[in-house]
Amino acid sequence: MSKRHLLLAALIGSSALLACKDKPADATASAAPTTPSATASATPKAADSAAEGSKGEGADKGEKGERGDRHRGRWGGPGAILFRAAKGAELKDDQKAKVEAAEKTAKTGAEAAVKDATKEAVKGLHDDLVAGIKAGKIDAAKLEPRYAALEKGAKAELEKDAEALNALHAALEPAQRKAAVASIRTKEAARDQRIADRKGKEAPAAKEGEGKERRRGKSHVDRLVGDLELDAEQQKKVEALQPKDDAHAARRADMKKQNDALLTAFEKDTFDAKKLEPFDGKKARAPLEEQAKLLSALLPILKPEQREKLAAKMEKGPSPHGRRAAIDHDRDDDDDDDKGEK
Repeated sequence: MSKRHLLLAALIGSSALLACKDKPADATASAAPTTPSATASATPKAADSAAEGSKGEGADKGEKGERGDRHRGRWGGPGAILFRAAKGAELKDDQKAKVEAAEKTAKTGAEAAVKDATKEAVKGLHDDLVAGIKAGKIDAAKLEPRYAALEKGAKAELEKDAEALNALHAALEPAQRKAAVASIRTKEAARDQRIADRKGKEAPAAKEGEGKERRRGKSHVDRLVGDLELDAEQQKKVEALQPKDDAHAARRADMKKQNDALLTAFEKDTFDAKKLEPFDGKKARAPLEEQAKLLSALLPILKPEQREKLAAKMEKGPSPHGRRAAIDHDRDDDDDDDKGEK
């Protein structure tokens, strides 16, 4: 299968706001910044070449099974789970051919020129952010054409994903569509229960008071400044930049809402994926704009030597584990339990 990276993972990874190469492979320490779930749901293939062309070139080849499909090296668009469910059904020969053709459309994605433009935009965004950190100021106007190119790439990829999903819907009979959706919902319910059970076990430890950081987990702000040796006054100012709410939980809930809407729509006789929210390419730029705003607020707080240290970390680039963490960060909290779900 062709390589397929989440756009968000590649863009955030390429701008190196993750753990650098010499950091341990810890998903918590390396996770990507807080981002809206709609962008996490949008998983265009334009990031393939972008991820390979960025600083950290040790990208994983992908993993086997469902877990592999959802991470690097496999197509993982908003409708990928529907393709997996459909291929598990008893299809007629002509249906198999149609499903395979539709999936090929999704995996092939946008034209090479679009992917190349996305790759250049990723590299340019990374370089602009590093230069801005060194200078002590992010030039928002300079980033605008980068965002526009990334948005264009996301839109092109998502259009292919939507086209493929529409073809899948047309290839299946009503009963097969309903069965595919039912199997997905059953797995999701089981996963949700495992997550709830695990969180129930962890709750007593949190109540016993292992500190604010344990309850909240490391935020993107924490990861940015963690090794910058902030003084007390700086720490107070940085605390004001911390997210006020549990953005991860809100994002996960929003993603679940979107996925539910996709499944509900897919069951019906009339279906057009292009009208659904997960296929809105315009939202691809939102998390990148947010990280630029965060850096703009953070830089005045840092001393020159601290800015240089942060810039050096970015120039080193992300580790392969950093890219994986970027993907995992916007998934449900039960990836380890998904290993056995085929």
